[in-house]
Amino acid sequence: MGDVAPAGHDTWGSSTFSPYTFAHARNLPLALPWLVLAALLGADRSPVAVATATGLLLALIVTALPWRLPRRDRKVSSVAFERVLHVTPGIGVLVVAAAAGDDWIAVGGLPWLVLAVVVGGGLIALSGMDLRALVRGDLAFLAPAEAPGHSLARAAGLVFVVPAEETLFRGEAVIGDSATALTVVLAAVSFVALHHVGRVRRAAGWAAFRYQVAAAVSLTALALLSGAILAPIVAHLIANAPAVVLSVQQALGARGDEQ
Repeated sequence: MGDVAPAGHDTWGSSTFSPYTFAHARNLPLALPWLVLAALLGADRSPVAVATATGLLLALIVTALPWRLPRRDRKVSSVAFERVLHVTPGIGVLVVAAAAGDDWIAVGGLPWLVLAVVVGGGLIALSGMDLRALVRGDLAFLAPAEAPGHSLARAAGLVFVVPAEETLFRGEAVIGDSATALTVVLAAVSFVALHHVGRVRRAAGWAAFRYQVAAAVSLTALALLSGAILAPIVAHLIANAPAVVLSVQQALGARGDEQ
């Protein structure tokens, strides 16, 4: 049911992508720090640095593709495909780093995990989401109707994108052997740019930008202090948790309506 193409979009490809326009390209200059970061890491020539540089370039390509919006009007398989593409470069780099035995794959110590919980909670508070309304189910009730598959794909994406992004933007570039002060700054700036490159709609304003900057700074600081990516992963997962809960609520509500 959820995988039927919307009216007027007869093929999987036309359901997935929209024609490329200036609206897609206008934010591409924001990818410059991303490209510089990839070039600096690639010049190091170590396996993990080259893998990270490649992952950054692939992630940039995926982000810049003209994905058709709103996603709820697309096939579920199309949305799932997009989510998988977004996480694959980062997860691939994580596998390479783990195989190479890089130190930043380590746990990093319990005190940093406690701090990660605090940072994650702070990011939730900064997001402005009404947690009481979330728990009551009010936010899911007010959200636009969509197929359960769309909601579940978003929930899964919000979970798996965390280790992927933390590997790309807080791993080798921040605490790896190739890291420098410049790569640390570029990684933080690129993480903010991630939320703007390829977007056809303007960002949600100052509040959203402030949240993105706060997340970039706090998660980068966690990585630097702990010397590992587990602490920023935990903080990032906690920060995403309300959105994951909301997506699952939407999926369960939609299934209840279908029954």
